[in-house]
Amino acid sequence: MKNSFDKKILKEINNWLKANQKIAIATVIQTWGSSPQPVGSRMIINEDGNFSGSVSGGCVESAVVSQCLEIIKKNKPSKKINFKISDENAWEVGLACGGEITIFLASILMELKILQEIIKKRESKSEFAVITNLDNGKSKIFEVNKPIDKNFEKYIDEINYFYKNKKNGIIKNTNIFVET
Repeated sequence: MKNSFDKKILKEINNWLKANQKIAIATVIQTWGSSPQPVGSRMIINEDGNFSGSVSGGCVESAVVSQCLEIIKKNKPSKKINFKISDENAWEVGLACGGEITIFLASILMELKILQEIIKKRESKSEFAVITNLDNGKSKIFEVNKPIDKNFEKYIDEINYFYKNKKNGIIKNTNIFVET
């Protein structure tokens, strides 16, 4: 599984933050059928419309950039967007074989402390997962043998499953996204 917080994305986020850019991040949180990028793939967008990373391709990414710019300009914390593509118009929007994807968009400024912690942990090669409540956009760091946030305690078995299997995904029947 490709890490969703890869070095290139983290370096670009740092550069944009140092330049006082407002940033949004898009994360693939679910896929059905064919999709060009796996769950956990990311794209970051700054207030000037520059972006790095990929969540799909074609018109899907154009729509994601547009939606992220709206989040930045209107100071919205987060939102989910869905793309469902039939085989007939799949090429037009960048989902080459049809399929569906759900993408979570969030303002980075809302979670800057968590992002800084992620950067430190990646640099030190620590093992961890990021748990995000998709209803409110709040994220927490999960590490084995360390206390877990009380809001996520009842999902500890599911979180451990994703963590141990190095998988990204939504815990069944919830709006909790786990990224490893």
